[in-house]
Amino acid sequence: MDTQWMAHLEGLRRKMIETATNKQSLLHRDVLRLSQALDRLIVKAQREQTAQMTPGKWNDQAQRELQPR
Repeated sequence: MDTQWMAHLEGLRRKMIETATNKQSLLHRDVLRLSQALDRLIVKAQREQTAQMTPGKWNDQAQRELQPR
């Protein structure tokens, strides 16, 4: 994921936190709207990242993530 994507995600995350703080609720519609937008961007970024991986790389990464820590 490039730095522009990361900056956009981080900006949206900060805005969501700020809105939740200002509204004093995680359930306020503005907070939920921002959270859903952030979720959509994260899923899109994950799909793009997965699409760029070769099957061998994907298997290697999946095995590393499944290792007990």
